[in-house]
Amino acid sequence: PRIVRELGTSEFCAPCHDQHQTVAQWRATKYAADGIDCIDCHMPYRDGDPSQGRDHTLHGGHDLELVRRAVELQARREGAKLVIEVENVGAGHHFPTDERARAGDVFWRPRGERTWRWAYRFRSPYRDELGVSDTLLPAHETRTIEVADAPPAALEVALFYKLTPYWADPEAPDPESEARLVQRVEVGP
Repeated sequence: PRIVRELGTSEFCAPCHDQHQTVAQWRATKYAADGIDCIDCHMPYRDGDPSQGRDHTLHGGHDLELVRRAVELQARREGAKLVIEVENVGAGHHFPTDERARAGDVFWRPRGERTWRWAYRFRSPYRDELGVSDTLLPAHETRTIEVADAPPAALEVALFYKLTPYWADPEAPDPESEARLVQRVEVGP
């Protein structure tokens, strides 16, 4: 394969890929300060071998393992509350990135029940979505979500990832059929 060194830098990619400030977000992280480039995750070396050039598959939101490495989900009880934390531990930009079509949703349910209950959404709204807040999770930050009405039973908490922002039935979303499971944790009674 022919190696073109200019293609191996974020600076080459930034003019097109920074339209939603993703490269600017990366520049403000410890990854950029430590010399970890966007392409290290999104265009790794083929078979881990620099002599083979970079994989141009452009790993990102369609690579569930990369999404899973981006965040860490934790949950615990504090008195009568369920406290959920999602930390951006591996994305060098906001999670789930600021591509407006993507979303990360946190759900919970009593263990053994089939119906998930929505708790929080990570997403940047489209320009025409008035009154919708940008809730993306910046690199190295943790978002804490509190659920006051969780029953005193064993619970499941899950983070799901969507490549499209809307649910078929917004009143009763079905994340197991419409989204991809990123992480799931259990909390005792």
